[in-house]
Amino acid sequence: NALAKLNVMLIEVGEKEEAFKNEHMDNFSKAKSEGDTETQNRIIKEYSKLTKENNKNYIAFIEENPNSLICAELFPVILKDQDVKAKDLKPVYDKMGPEPKATEMGQKVETYLNQMLANEKAMEATEVGKTAPDFSAATPNGKTLSLKQAKGKVTVIDFWASWCGPCRKENPNV
Repeated sequence: NALAKLNVMLIEVGEKEEAFKNEHMDNFSKAKSEGDTETQNRIIKEYSKLTKENNKNYIAFIEENPNSLICAELFPVILKDQDVKAKDLKPVYDKMGPEPKATEMGQKVETYLNQMLANEKAMEATEVGKTAPDFSAATPNGKTLSLKQAKGKVTVIDFWASWCGPCRKENPNV
């Protein structure tokens, strides 16, 4: 029974997390109060390793039980890991059966993963060293100019935010 397997797994995960907390919480609190970022980062890295191990188990459970309705409920747990990439997780979602995908959570997960995929693609398109995507903006004269139109010319692009005090002070000089 898939639910029984998941319950066993969740108990094991809970025990591992509790043991980790018992072993590291005092050291982390002490390091934080003393400004010891090296110790804090080491503990965070160890916890991240534990999280990734747990996520591997959750993903294996989903792949082994693709038609179980509970599978969709595991995605929010996996997505708590900030290092998780939609391009890695979407194929796992796609392997699920139609029943878990049709649940409210299944639909929310699909929407979220699709948004993540779009964001990841946008981030890849703007990585350092890549050709900048074309866009248009107003010139100081009020005309619209695209980056493509400025190609081959010396171009200074100043990105600023209206909420940024130093940016606003610099505006008259731009």
